[in-house]
Amino acid sequence: MDREMLKRHLAEAEEHIATGDKNIARQREVIAQLERDGSDTASARTFLQEFEQLQARNIANESGCCAS
Repeated sequence: MDREMLKRHLAEAEEHIATGDKNIARQREVIAQLERDGSDTASARTFLQEFEQLQARNIANESGCCAS
């Protein structure tokens, strides 16, 4: 992989991580609001887990992006 392609891949990975951070923060806000309202949070917590797992994969991908 050439240097420019590596730079593009790294930029994309960083963008995915930034988006993931925002999604996780927003989902935590949703859960907090549901709790304040006395509503069920099971589905929201499931989504949060999925966001966190995806974020872990994004971080792993970024770490491995430029290893070659």
